[in-house]
Amino acid sequence: MMEQQELKTLKIIEAIEKDNSQSQRELAKRLGISLGLVNSLLKKIVQKGYFKVTTIPKNRIRLILTPKGFSEKISLTYRYLTHAVNYYTELREKLCSIVQRIDEENQKTIVIYGANELTEIICLILKEYELELLSIVDDEKAGQKMFGMTIADSSFLDKNSFDAVIVTQMNSNREAMMPILECSVRENRIYRIY
Repeated sequence: MMEQQELKTLKIIEAIEKDNSQSQRELAKRLGISLGLVNSLLKKIVQKGYFKVTTIPKNRIRLILTPKGFSEKISLTYRYLTHAVNYYTELREKLCSIVQRIDEENQKTIVIYGANELTEIICLILKEYELELLSIVDDEKAGQKMFGMTIADSSFLDKNSFDAVIVTQMNSNREAMMPILECSVRENRIYRIY
């Protein structure tokens, strides 16, 4: 399993390799992490010998990736990809299990609540089980296209009949589920991923 610190180190190495003239502040903004954390990580990776520090021009430092840094980047990339593949495999198994249960309960018409990366995976799995995707519902993305469908807002749930709703949103607490529950969808027809 890849630790967050390793992932941040990999991101910094990649970002500096792409543009070694950016300031620490620019780097922090680009990566979405604090300036202090960037400073700390940069000190560590320079101390480990991943980068050589040069000053060009006089008031600006430039970091140059060393062979040791390149080797570390490859190692971290491999660990990241291994972690990502394992995560995807586990997630796909979980999603297949949910869709299989829906199929076994003879629920054939499906609505996906939430338009995100999980939605794409579920759409592919639904095709494997020959289940019908009626709509993707997401109030924030209503009107946008996904898989050739126009994403609907939650009023779709009131106006149409369907057998099951698969919730792909990370935050699937009761408050986030209100648009579904207000449409009289029975809770035993709602399948949460998280």
